[in-house]
Amino acid sequence: MNKNTGNRKTTEQYLTRYPLDNMFSFPVRRFLNVRTIPKQGYLFRSDESVNRLYFLVEGRAKTYVLHPNGNEAILAFPGPGTIMGDMELVGSITESYMVQAIEQCVAFELDLLACREQVLQDSKFLLLLCRLMGNKLYYKDVHLSAVKSFDLKTKLAEFILLTQTDGVFKEPLEQTAQYLGVSTRHLQRVLASFCTMGILKRVRNWFSILDQKALAGFMDNTHFSLGKDQGFLSFIL
Repeated sequence: MNKNTGNRKTTEQYLTRYPLDNMFSFPVRRFLNVRTIPKQGYLFRSDESVNRLYFLVEGRAKTYVLHPNGNEAILAFPGPGTIMGDMELVGSITESYMVQAIEQCVAFELDLLACREQVLQDSKFLLLLCRLMGNKLYYKDVHLSAVKSFDLKTKLAEFILLTQTDGVFKEPLEQTAQYLGVSTRHLQRVLASFCTMGILKRVRNWFSILDQKALAGFMDNTHFSLGKDQGFLSFIL
């Protein structure tokens, strides 16, 4: 369960570090609360109405959809600077994605039940939101280009470092292969080679990372990235 990180004083302390109200032209502070989402906790579920925006300032999450056959399809990995619930706010989609914390996350929660009309009439915030949505599309293109342009070792090394928690990689192989644009068999061969090289160690159905520096080395001098930017943080810090 998501929980309030503290009292109003705690929220004000976070607003001092992250002056989120600078993104709005109306007094938004009273509608904001700081929330802590535990590891594996959900920010959004696909079967619920979206009546809030999350502004992620700490931690990492995973966005995915559930297909009718029960399979997951990974879409993105939100990090600090990501706004979540924005597509639902402007009516681009009517059902929310699944958004799950990979590690403990801290986010500002904006209560849209209390201020939706003010948000939708705030030209300052909407202009910023358009710029951020444009950035999302750009980095999605970066990801698609990287999937086509780089070898699997490079893509997988970045993916493992992006999704690992406490030195452990547990992402389902089928979903990982789909996200990276390869077959599961090809993915398994590269994972096996990482184990042979002493970079990973397989433990049942997950992998322990033995050499993070070696994984990072696959990205050296390639300018490779699965698509990351500072999001709204670049506008307020």
